[in-house]
Amino acid sequence: MSEDTTDAERPVDLFTPVAGLDLGVRPSSSWRGLVTPRRLLATVVLSVVLVLVYTSGVQGTVTSGYQAMIAVAALLGGLALATYVPDPRASVASSPCATMAAAWVVLPAFVLASPAEPVTALMAIGAAGFGLLQRVRGGACGMAG
Repeated sequence: MSEDTTDAERPVDLFTPVAGLDLGVRPSSSWRGLVTPRRLLATVVLSVVLVLVYTSGVQGTVTSGYQAMIAVAALLGGLALATYVPDPRASVASSPCATMAAAWVVLPAFVLASPAEPVTALMAIGAAGFGLLQRVRGGACGMAG
């Protein structure tokens, strides 16, 4: 007896690439080396500082949900700023145009200096997230190492 299995009998592997389907998504080399102990420590410290800065200007009563949204914005901003910590293996620290991402981390402080509304917290999260995205995927404005 031969062990001939047809396509219907084979288990389906959901994680294999589909032949002929190219979504244009490639693993980015900028993500390699992003997570280093120095950058993790910088992320924690900067996130705590950003939470204090972001909450200092909020007007009105702050709920726990609003505080959580501020913490998310601070974490994204801390991640973006931690990419500026140079890697000892890096050949170049940064490019001049890479400083624009830091402005997107400062912007939530101005956005959150208004009455505590969920929309302003979402705008702060969006600005900090865009700063991180620009820093990591910014092409010529690549990360520090």
